[in-house]
Amino acid sequence: MDFGLLAKNWPYKVAAIVLSVLLWLSVSADKERTDQQVATTLDFQVTDSAWSLLEAPTQVFTTFQGRSGDILALLNQPQIRKVIATVDDSVMNIALSPSDVLFNRSLAVRATSVTPNQVTVRFERRSEKMVSVRAVTDAEASDGFAIRAYEVSPESVLVQGPASYLRTISELSTRQLEVGSVDHQIDRQLVVALPPGSRGLRVTPTSVLVSVHVDSLRTRRFQVPVVAGGVYAGSSVIDPPSVAVDVTGPARLIDALSPSDVLVTLEITEPVLTVRSQQLQVRLPADVEANATLLTPRVTVSPGASSS
Repeated sequence: MDFGLLAKNWPYKVAAIVLSVLLWLSVSADKERTDQQVATTLDFQVTDSAWSLLEAPTQVFTTFQGRSGDILALLNQPQIRKVIATVDDSVMNIALSPSDVLFNRSLAVRATSVTPNQVTVRFERRSEKMVSVRAVTDAEASDGFAIRAYEVSPESVLVQGPASYLRTISELSTRQLEVGSVDHQIDRQLVVALPPGSRGLRVTPTSVLVSVHVDSLRTRRFQVPVVAGGVYAGSSVIDPPSVAVDVTGPARLIDALSPSDVLVTLEITEPVLTVRSQQLQVRLPADVEANATLLTPRVTVSPGASSS
């Protein structure tokens, strides 16, 4: 025997032998038939308009028979979908069979059994009510701009489902609107998000139009009289009697303001015996989202002629 010839290119020969053994093992395993349980999701759809799904299991197990390789290929979890057209009672037992299981039929496997083969599903009479919708967004005004308003259209949606769920819902929100810094109006159609863990709820319409109204910033200066209040206001002298106030906000809102919309007040609750300095308060109407800044935050209060 020519050992020199046998030893020639020995690494390649060893690699070929190892590859042949691995290929043989793979083919042998592929031919082996086995039974294996695979988690299977449950999806119940209730089309009976008088009832809503209240409680139901979400998973069972299906036993598959076939080649090991094909069973392992069931990467997408099998599913059972059950349409319940007529609800006879608030509690029903639903039978499950291998023929109900949805999976990749091109694989050389078959479903042989479902465990458990029957599940209990609970229903509740359907109720409905109108619920307001709130926009959820990360929108921020760019420099020199202000967000004037968030508008949702329609403002409310019809929610249908189990009465026990509906009693806990006072408001719904949209999916997150991610736009970041904005300097112009944004209009997006967004899906209405259902509360986590809720089942059997139906929303009409399923989406709403969210508008982010943006306006440029503007500042106006108002000369406003100081309004004194309190027991001793009439016997005191305020200097100066009026102060300047800068109001900054969305241009359309600021342009609509008048001096009478800006209120500067001073409360005098103690006798004024000597000259003193006192802090002013400034207030805008509750529906005006703007910033008011007093250019003269304090005034001098002194005794009036009647105080003697």
